[in-house]
Amino acid sequence: MNVDHDPRLERLFATAREEFSGDAFIARVMSEIDRLRRRATVTWTIVGVLLVALALLLTPSLTAAVTLLTQVLPVSLIEIDNRHVAEALAPVNSIAGIAGLTFLLLLFAIRKLSR
Repeated sequence: MNVDHDPRLERLFATAREEFSGDAFIARVMSEIDRLRRRATVTWTIVGVLLVALALLLTPSLTAAVTLLTQVLPVSLIEIDNRHVAEALAPVNSIAGIAGLTFLLLLFAIRKLSR
């Protein structure tokens, strides 16, 4: 039988045998919780301020891009003279329809390949 013991394991057991004051333990745990809460609050505040600043910087560009997309996406690919046929084929006879179908096919392929 091996009598060599891991010193880290021995320290762990020695620490477990020590008596501790319940009030001191609770105070230490609560101070650690408060410290982590303050840290999370500061972190999320900084992230929020940075996101707002980024949104303010990108607003003109995003507005221009959305405006361009709303003008380009509904454009028909093939002009159809019959109104009823044109309305029936409208979901797939536009740039938006082709983009949507492409997105759905890519999503389907990714799900199939990930299984």
